[in-house]
Amino acid sequence: MSKKVEDLLPELASLIEHQEKKVESISHSTIGWQIDHSLKVINSVCNVAPDSIEEKYNPKQNFSKLFVMTTGYIPRGNAKAPKFVTSDSVSKEDLHLQHHEALQNLKKLEQLKPNQYFSHPLFGHLNAKALRKFLYIHTYHHLKIMRDILKA
Repeated sequence: MSKKVEDLLPELASLIEHQEKKVESISHSTIGWQIDHSLKVINSVCNVAPDSIEEKYNPKQNFSKLFVMTTGYIPRGNAKAPKFVTSDSVSKEDLHLQHHEALQNLKKLEQLKPNQYFSHPLFGHLNAKALRKFLYIHTYHHLKIMRDILKA
């Protein structure tokens, strides 16, 4: 099984048609919100990391980061997404545009130097290798929620 976020994007795109579906017992958010959030995270990381200065990379260790990055599992319902990676409502057209942008933006990660980074609100600085892994784990977490909503 591949562990590249790029390989998860086709499934995200395929779920856009179900954007209005919501099952409260699984998530308080719609599938559209899950897609929008996932794509906003990918796009923001890809746009911010290339401007980081390697010499300022300063990783911090904490239990949450160690747990998520080691197990590849994000427990549900324990975190609240920052406002800059959420929307109250989103159109199918906007989701398709964000998806296209993500496909293009992910190419920027290939050009990162090893210690260019993204500053995560809980995990601190994630360098190039760690942020690729985080994007996969995070996107996969939201895909599992969407799959469960569709199964319900």
